[in-house]
Amino acid sequence: IRVLDPILNLQIKDCQVVRVSQISTSIQATFDSGTNITFMWYIEINKQNRTFTGQTVSMKFQTEGNYNITLVAFNDISSKTTKCQLQAQLPLNYITLIVSNP
Repeated sequence: IRVLDPILNLQIKDCQVVRVSQISTSIQATFDSGTNITFMWYIEINKQNRTFTGQTVSMKFQTEGNYNITLVAFNDISSKTTKCQLQAQLPLNYITLIVSNP
């Protein structure tokens, strides 16, 4: 006998955090409960969906912009989907800080 728990509260961790393009970053699925879960990621890059698997995905966003992400998690008794829009910005190469006393 195999007992499975349904997937509850599927989320994409820290999706609202701005990522730096051209540097490897991780995107992670979180959930409150569930067993024997398969994770499928669909990330829109250049108007095409790229597919990834696993609870955590590591990748580089080559250009700055907004990326639509869909996460589907499923097991033998349940399926959940969540979406978010991740923002990637170019890294800072040079910054000047001017401090003046009033």
